[in-house]
Amino acid sequence: MYHRFPQNRALSKIWEERCKKKYEFNVKNAVICSEHFTERDYERDLKNELLGLPLKKLLKKDAIPTLNLPGFENVKKSSNSKQDKVQDDNAFLMESGEFFSVSSEMFSLEGMNEYLEMKLLEKEEEISNLKATNRRLSNRIFTLERRNETLLKKVRMMRKNNLKPKKNVKRNA
Repeated sequence: MYHRFPQNRALSKIWEERCKKKYEFNVKNAVICSEHFTERDYERDLKNELLGLPLKKLLKKDAIPTLNLPGFENVKKSSNSKQDKVQDDNAFLMESGEFFSVSSEMFSLEGMNEYLEMKLLEKEEEISNLKATNRRLSNRIFTLERRNETLLKKVRMMRKNNLKPKKNVKRNA
């Protein structure tokens, strides 16, 4: 089974680095096979499970290829130690006051570094988007302030000349 590269640029960048291809490739068209993911990288196909249909392998949105990659140490597929299983199952990181579970590869320095780089890229992209929105809103505010000043000048001039402002009233003829 093959999986398309994620649309999230930060995560896609990590996938690219993991693949270590010697030639350039377009991530919009690129795929990677399921042999590079652990079972923990997949979520249950509840829809098909409930409908009694054949189950699909659904890759989690934050999955990172970790198996059979050039230059990367493979993550253990299974552990016999009870302590390792408990540690893997109960591993949590705190981010923005919320806890979320983390797969075992996150505990390697390399995995943690990649995860933090992904989060940094996501936050940089978010900041960039917020700055663009801020510029658009600032420009709109400036335009509205100028329009307001012009209208206030017209009202002052009319008052000075003892004229009443025109009302936009529709009259039936």
